[in-house]
Amino acid sequence: MLSLEKIKESIDTKTTAFKVFWEMYQNDRVSKWLGMEPIIIEEGYNIFVVKIKEDFLNGFDIVHGGILVSIADSSFAFATNSYGIKSVTLNLNTNYTSVVNENEIIYCETKVKNITNKIIDADVELYRLVEDKKQIVTSFRGQAYKTHQSFIF
Repeated sequence: MLSLEKIKESIDTKTTAFKVFWEMYQNDRVSKWLGMEPIIIEEGYNIFVVKIKEDFLNGFDIVHGGILVSIADSSFAFATNSYGIKSVTLNLNTNYTSVVNENEIIYCETKVKNITNKIIDADVELYRLVEDKKQIVTSFRGQAYKTHQSFIF
């Protein structure tokens, strides 16, 4: 399981974005089961890495689409909440562009694109690295509703 000590080696743990991530992650059984490991945690931006496990495969021995959406949705939640205001997903749209196989390493990158008083729009890309270039496997566009509740640390 991911430990705070391991994260401290590469991520600034004093930021609001990290504090929100860590508070959410503590009870996030799905993100833990997926094995999501943060590479970058910033306000409105993050990158996670996930190693594809056998449990993630469907009847065709490729990753089940729901697994990819779950990875993207978790990353989306961490990014949209990273400002310290609790937000919940309103909608999402996913496009699959490539199959993913067991033991592949997938990177999940989320960027918040627009914020209003009530809505946050963000894009998520899941990709693999091929000869140091990103090869997109899934793209996810989501919209979140900002509640009036703040995280309390």
